Amino acid sequence: AISRPFALSPAVTFMAAEVTRMADGMFQFRLVFHVEAAMDRDWRMLFHGFVKEEDVPRLPEEKQAQGYMDWNFAPNPPTSSWEVGKYVVLTHAIEATPMVYQVKFGLFQESTLFGQTALLKPMDLGAIPAEPAPSPSEGTESPNSAE
Repeated sequence: AISRPFALSPAVTFMAAEVTRMADGMFQFRLVFHVEAAMDRDWRMLFHGFVKEEDVPRLPEEKQAQGYMDWNFAPNPPTSSWEVGKYVVLTHAIEATPMVYQVKFGLFQESTLFGQTALLKPMDLGAIPAEPAPSPSEGTESPNSAE
């Protein structure tokens, strides 16, 4: 499991990840990468959530045979536009049953993996608190104040 920067490929180093709960069953991941070299094509992000064997029955029925969730996505901005020497932050919203997942990720295109995959430390999505609701703007009038 990752706890420090990790070279996914000669072109990209994974730096950090963060996850927040957006709503019941909805979570947003933020992944930070450092670009080491230009990429000449647009890679997709392999993004799989593996669960403990005893939790496989809690996955959607169509995912139980494979034993994991696949939340693959096309990075925005596309990898071909990532600037060498810069950091890229990708955000990706997923729908997931709140339980412990170990996320595996990497860059791929069709059946070709670019570099290697990495594993985040297991995380309990059920333990992530909901994001607080935005506070009302200060200085606004209540609907009953105009008389």
